[in-house]
Amino acid sequence: MTPLAAILALLLPALLGTAAVVAAHRGESSVHAPGFAASAIGAGIAIGAFAATLVLRALALASVPYGFATTVVPVAVLAAGTLALVWRAAAPAIRGQALACGRGLLARDLAGWARVGWFALLAWIALHAILLLAEVCVRPMYPWDAWSAWATKAKTWSSLGMMVPFGDADAWRSAMPATWFDARPGAPATVPLLQVWMATALGRWDDSLANLVWWLCYIAIVLAVAGETRQRGASAAAALVAAWFVASLPLLDAQVALAGYADLPLAMFFTVGALAALRAASTRSRADIAVAVIALLAAATSKETAWTWIAVVAPGCAAAALGPRAWRRIAVTLGVIAIAVTGAAARGANLAWTRGLLAFDPIAATFAAESLLYANWHLLGVGLVLAALLGRRRLLAPDVAPLGFVLLAGALWVAALVAFPALRYLAADALGIQRVLLVLAPLAIVWIVDASGVGRAPEMRPAPDSAG
Repeated sequence: MTPLAAILALLLPALLGTAAVVAAHRGESSVHAPGFAASAIGAGIAIGAFAATLVLRALALASVPYGFATTVVPVAVLAAGTLALVWRAAAPAIRGQALACGRGLLARDLAGWARVGWFALLAWIALHAILLLAEVCVRPMYPWDAWSAWATKAKTWSSLGMMVPFGDADAWRSAMPATWFDARPGAPATVPLLQVWMATALGRWDDSLANLVWWLCYIAIVLAVAGETRQRGASAAAALVAAWFVASLPLLDAQVALAGYADLPLAMFFTVGALAALRAASTRSRADIAVAVIALLAAATSKETAWTWIAVVAPGCAAAALGPRAWRRIAVTLGVIAIAVTGAAARGANLAWTRGLLAFDPIAATFAAESLLYANWHLLGVGLVLAALLGRRRLLAPDVAPLGFVLLAGALWVAALVAFPALRYLAADALGIQRVLLVLAPLAIVWIVDASGVGRAPEMRPAPDSAG
């Protein structure tokens, strides 16, 4: 029963979230757009995973112990109800998307070596995902933070069937009231609750299978990138290459195989939230606004200071909403912030008001080596440079610039983390500075395909719905 329980635990949040995303978009022309299905499933996995943690929080508030009947069954009922609602309201659109995906996977518009390359790349991605799944299933929990900061809470809560407080060393010594203690007692509950969900569905704690959610996060990121690049006008082949690009990032794969860190769930929530926020800023779609709010809220509750990444999305949303006339002001604002921080570090690092946060001690050489020379990021740096050169005329296009502003703001934030050790310790766990790029890497790949203009599909109009 363990394999069936594990499959059920992975499928239910994905079905619930995907159905909710499709239901939110019903009546919009975007449901007919190429790439919507992959994007909806990727976003749905993120939304469904966060919804599962919300169910666990609600049960804890109601003092209901965790169990299969109290946890998995309600999510299954919600998923079934949402699926029935979506099928009744948008069956033609769903069938149309399913047929379009089938034709796309069969590559009927390709011939010769292009068709062979398509199936070879698709098989590579599938085989890579299967091997990562096998790795997660058989490898015990290994990374330091995984079992000292996150899984401690998950194992405790799943064993007790409830959420209990974790406090600092003083609170643990006094034990009034009873308090649990680990390496990061103040860490948010979202990531441990993902493991609690798996353990509850399995009926027991398993050091390996509790981390299957990390593999699901990987699948969500791959699908979200493929769907977004397709929706932005890339051909099906270019979208598949983008999916291969993100699926093959070495450090991303390592985060799946050595599951347990909070960085991969954070990257999933941030990728889905940022892409939905950029679409919402330009289209004013209520569905995209809802997806963006939920996903970014989930990202903010993934780590202690993950809320800072919401500020990274703000310049891109402002650029998409206000249009090209505001881009110069946004760029100047980012530049002024960077200059102000640099000036404060040069003049006021030791003043009381800075509280030591701006003490300057950069690790640029180490960061550059870990990010570029050690193959942690595959060809990401090279791809960014080539995309900027090939698509220099497209960098200020209305569909490219907003995402560029997000990456620019993210680069400034990463530079601040590299330069100031106090900020680095606060936001990047000090020892894992290279993992910060994990949050930006999927967006960077979307930007590479978008900015380079390589593999652009001809302008495609959404198919008319059945009412039309």
